[in-house]
Amino acid sequence: IGFMGQIHPTVAKQFKIGATYVFELNLQAIIDMPKQENQYDVISRYPAITRDVAMLVDNDVTNDQIVELIEKRGGAHLQSVKLFDIYDGVKVPKGKKSLAYTLTYQDKHETLVDDAVTQAFEKVEKRLQDDLGAEIR
Repeated sequence: IGFMGQIHPTVAKQFKIGATYVFELNLQAIIDMPKQENQYDVISRYPAITRDVAMLVDNDVTNDQIVELIEKRGGAHLQSVKLFDIYDGVKVPKGKKSLAYTLTYQDKHETLVDDAVTQAFEKVEKRLQDDLGAEIR
């Protein structure tokens, strides 16, 4: 639908202007795009609980497979799954990689009990081990 970019510094210098950005949008393409209704979600006033999980998996196991499994088995209060580390260096066995995720749990209606999050998190860990052969670290 368009492009955006910075004017090359030498061109900007010729015209004696600072860092300048330009864009061009195809308005008709934007108008023709399918419309979606705005979706709003209540912001919870109750605190979130996070859990990190690091695992060793085969190189052929994808991030999408892991995230899909976590989202499917994470329980009703799982809000997000974020990959924050990938490592396949010296201390990782050949054919394996180490991935680490942060799971965020939150209830929009009441404060979560730590035990409930721990139970859901342990179920996720077990499914990762059983379904994907992950070694939890």
